Amino acid sequence: MKHILKRVFSLMIMMAALLPVSAQGISVSSFQMLENDLTANTHGTMMNDFNGQPAALIKVVTTAQGFAFDGGMTGIVKVQQKIGEIWVYVPHGIKRMTIQHQQLGTLRDYYFPIPIEKARTYEMVLSAGQVQTVTNVSVTKQFVVFNIEPANAMLEFDNEILTVDESGMAAKSVPFGKYQYRVSCENYHTEAGVIEVNAESKANIQVSLKPNFGWIDLTAASEDYNGAHIYLNNHRIGQLPMRTEPLKSGDYQLRIVKQMYKSFEQQVKVSDNQTTPLVVSLQPNFAQVTFEVSPQTEIWIDEQQKGVGESVVRLEPGEYKVETRRASHQSNSQLIQIGSLEDQRIALRDPVPLYGSVEVMTSPLGVKVYMDGEEVGETPLMLGEVLIGKHDLLFEKASYQPLTKQIEVAHNETAKMNVNLQKRGTSSAASPSASQTTKHETAQSDAQSDAQADAKKSLREAKRQARRRVPKNEYFRNMALYTGVALRPNVSPTNGDFGYLALHAGATIKSVNLDCNWAFDPEDFVYQKYDARLGYSLKAGRVFMFTPQVGYEASAGFSPIDGEYKKLQEGLVLACRSQLCAAKGFALEVTPSYSLADKHLDLQFGFVFNFSLVKIK
Repeated sequence: MKHILKRVFSLMIMMAALLPVSAQGISVSSFQMLENDLTANTHGTMMNDFNGQPAALIKVVTTAQGFAFDGGMTGIVKVQQKIGEIWVYVPHGIKRMTIQHQQLGTLRDYYFPIPIEKARTYEMVLSAGQVQTVTNVSVTKQFVVFNIEPANAMLEFDNEILTVDESGMAAKSVPFGKYQYRVSCENYHTEAGVIEVNAESKANIQVSLKPNFGWIDLTAASEDYNGAHIYLNNHRIGQLPMRTEPLKSGDYQLRIVKQMYKSFEQQVKVSDNQTTPLVVSLQPNFAQVTFEVSPQTEIWIDEQQKGVGESVVRLEPGEYKVETRRASHQSNSQLIQIGSLEDQRIALRDPVPLYGSVEVMTSPLGVKVYMDGEEVGETPLMLGEVLIGKHDLLFEKASYQPLTKQIEVAHNETAKMNVNLQKRGTSSAASPSASQTTKHETAQSDAQSDAQADAKKSLREAKRQARRRVPKNEYFRNMALYTGVALRPNVSPTNGDFGYLALHAGATIKSVNLDCNWAFDPEDFVYQKYDARLGYSLKAGRVFMFTPQVGYEASAGFSPIDGEYKKLQEGLVLACRSQLCAAKGFALEVTPSYSLADKHLDLQFGFVFNFSLVKIK
């Protein structure tokens, strides 16, 4: 009997092991891997887990709805309700899962009988009791609300881009479960996370991105440093003083260059949402030179006037041509060498005066003579060592009308003048015969005036007819020289840069055009461009002409690498010169050009004067 009971008890244990796992009304009938199902490894239905790895997919076959799944610490990636089944995405390597239902109860800690691998599809068949709904409706979805700053950020929620409104708000209704989100924006640090949606209340997510940019505030320790050019990572960004535009956080190489000063270099670190202040002090690279000359003597250094009389001038080390000038004097020039930065005094040679002489005769004699406001004697008069140039002479004598004359004196020559003075009151006396003579002369003068008026009228009419017959732009196209001035504005101005002022000249011979241009920065004259172009002129009606051109261009200035003045770039340039003849010898022009050296587009506009070398018939 004991032996029979033992066999019955063993049989009951075996039957219990073979029965489906169940909990109240939920049970797992079968669990298997679907070898030929590629849903978990196909674009569009493939999901990544929280670590960015492909997730496994468990297709839960059941006719009931309202199930909730819990993977414990490993988590559930996503749950999707499909027709006749539920897709549950889980991380690979998960060991167990809990299944819950509001009416059917809970199947806790169901251990998977086989390992769960990444990007593989499995099938779980559930057997569940019948759920009868009388009056209650089960809610399985809830809202997720985001409040994002800045409002122009991009929101990715569950691999979907959600629209963020102007106030930074975004919302979406989703089934219960856990979801991933990611918020990103240019110049801000990206923020990502996981949220859980349940029936308790809507999920409110507040996201404030942290900036990954900052600023540099540059000020000069002295007003003498203002206007220095600022380079950041070898790119010119402006002049002292300035506050930079937002810069991405990190390290930057700062370089500040100004004439007469040594270059300033420093490594600057830009931190998130911080302003880095920097006070710049430049070391002088010049000597203060005091030039000693007589008063009223002009001092010119390398063809630029630096002062009048004794003057203090700042000069960098190097060689200079110094010239002293003064009216009616011969200039004096000399070369000087500045070798150190110490203050020094240099005595310059004064200009040499240039003299001539003046001989004055009057009728009557004995007339007082004043030269440039000073009395110099009575006539007859011979004056020696008179400075060359123009001088004002005043003649005075009692009972005679004063007389003013101007005389010009040349070097080593005698200027002669002979004047007649009139007695006071003689100019008003007139006899009857003189009156008749005057009337006759007046009549002749009127006749001559009428003839001149008719001649001028005829001449104007002839010129008008000539203008009608000859196209205006013939003055430009046959054989002519021209010169003009133009502007090259900066197409995208930054930090107050105006652009370039251009001077140009050229010639056109039988439609072949040679054009030369020189452009410079009007602020400091240290950045310059040169080019020479060859083109062919094409007529377009009476007053328009277009000239396609090709040429060579070079630019010079202070190098951002070593601060020295040198040639910066050179190469081919393409242009099209367009001009409108506004009047004979005068035209307006617009010339777009493209430099192949620095890949830069310029637009030059201005006016030119044309000088025809052939006569238009």
